[in-house]
Amino acid sequence: MAVTPPVLSLSPVPETPAKYLRDMAKRVEALPEEHSGGSYQYSKTWGWWLNTAGDVPGGVANAAVPTVTESWVDRQGGGRKLSTYGDPIFPDPEQEREAREAGLVSGKKIGDAEYGPGQFPGGSPWQEIEPFAQNPDELSRQLETVSWEGGLIISGVSDLLTYASRSGPIAPGLRAAALRVLADAPGLRVSTTTTWKGSKVVAVTQ
Repeated sequence: MAVTPPVLSLSPVPETPAKYLRDMAKRVEALPEEHSGGSYQYSKTWGWWLNTAGDVPGGVANAAVPTVTESWVDRQGGGRKLSTYGDPIFPDPEQEREAREAGLVSGKKIGDAEYGPGQFPGGSPWQEIEPFAQNPDELSRQLETVSWEGGLIISGVSDLLTYASRSGPIAPGLRAAALRVLADAPGLRVSTTTTWKGSKVVAVTQ
């Protein structure tokens, strides 16, 4: 069962999503170009799952345990992907001892794989259409040539930018174009929130 940590709370922005994203795009495209500080694109993601044990003294014990995935990808499409179990969140703090004794929490490594040039999972569809346009209309047409997860535009934009970051910091013009593509998409919601790590972020949902 997939879960989201209960500490995440979304606060819708006061203006329309389109206006908020377009205003952000103006600020982003005015930023200076960044220069690469290394040879790899690094990312770290958390996937949350609710682990349950039904044979404990209290009846049922739960622990929300994240799968933490770290990736290092070089410009040739090779690299490493490491997955481990991260620090858990207990829906009922009083059940922490029972949850740990039931084996619901583990810090062990889940997977560790290395990939040769061009073998890192994902990204191959984008190789066919780069370089990416910094005009939002042209970028939107490029996005339409690739199948996104669930057909969601936010998934397509996220995947494109993740792939683009393998070559170094993403150009402000491309980031701004991506924001304008999102601004033109119907049915999006834009909110501000604070992650369980304490970071202030903007969340775009569909």
